[in-house]
Amino acid sequence: MTTEFHGNFRPFFHVDATHAERDKARKLLVKHFATIAGQLGDRPFLVGDRMTIADPYLVVMLMWAEKNEIEVPKRLNDYLAHMKTIPSVAKALTDEGLV
Repeated sequence: MTTEFHGNFRPFFHVDATHAERDKARKLLVKHFATIAGQLGDRPFLVGDRMTIADPYLVVMLMWAEKNEIEVPKRLNDYLAHMKTIPSVAKALTDEGLV
């Protein structure tokens, strides 16, 4: 999550990033999101039937993807919608002003 997702969003948060840097990052992120969608499969959470720290981290990365118009697989859009219904996630998003 930290290196392959978070790190690749850097060009989208720095005004000095070039169009080429953003395009390169976008392509990498699309690839990484496809990989994690495959790993997620039909499970409700990344590591099985229980939420771990990786799940809220992925929620943030998916919200950044949405904000920056980065295409993600439908499976991850469904996952994000599911995560937003979990009371603790919904509260955190509300408390942070993200809904």
